[in-house]
Amino acid sequence: MEALSDDEKYNILLQSRAATLVQALGNKGKGPAGAAMTMPQTFQPIYKLIEEMTEKNVRISPKSFAALVDAASLSRDLSVIQECMLLARRNGASRVFARGVGTLSPPPPLRASTVAGGGAAASEIDALPPVPHDERTSELGAGVAALTVLGGALMVEALGPLVHVDTWPATVVLVGAAVAAGLDLTQRQGEEVKLVLAGLSRMFMRDPEREARVQAATFLSAYLLGLPCFCFSPNVLEAVKMTTDVEEFAEMLSSPVGMNRVLVYMLAPVVVEEANHLQLIASDPRQARALVQVCRERRRGREGGWEGEADEKEEERLLRWAYEEARRLVGMNSGLLEKLRQRMESGGATVGDCVALLESGGGGGGGGGGRRSD
Repeated sequence: MEALSDDEKYNILLQSRAATLVQALGNKGKGPAGAAMTMPQTFQPIYKLIEEMTEKNVRISPKSFAALVDAASLSRDLSVIQECMLLARRNGASRVFARGVGTLSPPPPLRASTVAGGGAAASEIDALPPVPHDERTSELGAGVAALTVLGGALMVEALGPLVHVDTWPATVVLVGAAVAAGLDLTQRQGEEVKLVLAGLSRMFMRDPEREARVQAATFLSAYLLGLPCFCFSPNVLEAVKMTTDVEEFAEMLSSPVGMNRVLVYMLAPVVVEEANHLQLIASDPRQARALVQVCRERRRGREGGWEGEADEKEEERLLRWAYEEARRLVGMNSGLLEKLRQRMESGGATVGDCVALLESGGGGGGGGGGRRSD
């Protein structure tokens, strides 16, 4: 240790403390001090160490930063993740976290006929691509029904002669199903057949590349937008939890601008999957709509909500705006997204590894022992 520089000594100490937390959190789900301390209290020594490093102009190394992120993600505490990322930004170790916030265009005052400053009219917002609708409930229902009926009929056809059971009812079912499918294909452009096939795809299709690409879009968008939920799947419960657990996000869902930031994060995986596949399986656009509805309920009876009383048409415009912003964010970072997908698809990358990749712009970086990104 005597032969090492101060920078190296500090980084070795940070890596050691992070590794201790990774081991304790991975084995027991709590810090080394046990359940008597809250998670933020458990991370206080690391906070103080990083602050001391920043005061002494000691930069956190990429390896130390990855180890820190692995420990923070294993805490499953959004306030801890946010604090670690903010401290890393002040230190200069992180230059990418929240970098995309400034690239977002704020949503317009949707009740106004035009955007302030001569921006797009409401009619132009209505012309933006809508958020895809997800029919997975009906698709799964149709798939299960078809599988049950046709599978049962085929089983009777196959086993009936062996157990001396009359198979004519099963034959009638199969012939009837074939006739119904033929009529559907000729009279209704195969709407019911497509519904059944979509349901069967949901039940049996497994595409690691698709899943990794969607997960990469989730991770990348949250990281670029400075949201401490980058290691979680986008869903309305996590979005609401973020606004309650992280103090500076408490009012995020009470304004169109804050809502837009969260919606862009939730819609980024939908953008990626829709661009590459005909059916949405790994991403879920219903979560964004559900978040808007949750915020509508929270706004009822409160003063100082959105401009005017937001109706369903305004909410649809906000969704379209956020979806377009998500498309732009993904497009601007498509190269980095693909590299992140490849790393996640390998199955061996931790959260720290993925963050190191983002911070290096696609280069190396390592962490160890933390929660896997898959």
